[in-house]
Amino acid sequence: MTLYSLKTARKTQSIVTNKEYFSDSRAITTSATTYYESSSHHQPTRVLTINSKGEQLESRTKYSADFAIGNFNSANCEANWISSSQQITDQLNTILNDINKGTSQKYNAFQKYGYDTYNARKNYVSCSITDKNNYLSVFNNDKVNADGSYRPILELQAQHRYVPIEVLNWKSGKLISAVYNKYDYIDQAGTTVELTGIQQAEFTSPQSGFSEASVAQSASIIKSPLYQDRVGYNNGNVIEQTLSGGSTTSFLWGYKNQYPVAQVHNATSSEFYYNSFEDDLSATPGNAHTGNKFYHT
Repeated sequence: MTLYSLKTARKTQSIVTNKEYFSDSRAITTSATTYYESSSHHQPTRVLTINSKGEQLESRTKYSADFAIGNFNSANCEANWISSSQQITDQLNTILNDINKGTSQKYNAFQKYGYDTYNARKNYVSCSITDKNNYLSVFNNDKVNADGSYRPILELQAQHRYVPIEVLNWKSGKLISAVYNKYDYIDQAGTTVELTGIQQAEFTSPQSGFSEASVAQSASIIKSPLYQDRVGYNNGNVIEQTLSGGSTTSFLWGYKNQYPVAQVHNATSSEFYYNSFEDDLSATPGNAHTGNKFYHT
């Protein structure tokens, strides 16, 4: 007897080849291969491009889901189920292929096969539920104990938001740029997580090796000390921007964070202050000389 397993499709790789022709019959070919290598999500994790010069350009991306908790050991429910199912099938085939077995024995073997298959599936479902509950227990415990760098990432995982955290670009096997996206809570309730900053690794020449960001056993993010703050965000708006080796330019937003109202050079966003009646919650709405709010004196 032959059994067939039904599995859903999963994209693992895609290749795009671009060939550009010129009037003098020359042609330039560029090939880009996109890989989907993570078991935690379906986002592209690596793009390998070979340009017309034969140079290899590689971009690697780590998403929030790739920073998994490190102290959880799965029960391997699926692997155990597959192994049990194979043993059950082998037992059935042994009896069916035995010419000394009669019809009654083979019929009983079919009955036993159905019963054992049912129990194997039942045990798999039960194991999966227990495994999931154990994972959630460890996940929630790690979320409570995680530091400020890792807890927002766990929150993104809980909300099934798979956003890029670290992007590394390589050329001919050497690192030419590295970017780390910082996420943090933006509300007092501790439920809303948004992008609050972008960091870029500082180095003067391409790097042969680089320590990619990872999760420590202490429930914190380990990343390269080469990372430096480049862009700061608040409520989705840019509030700081620092050039490599240069000064910082800061921005102040008003009108309920809709429009920039001030730009300050050579200062961080915490080094200057500006207030407007329109954005002050303590101001009184009414018929002011300008705007829609005023202060009582």
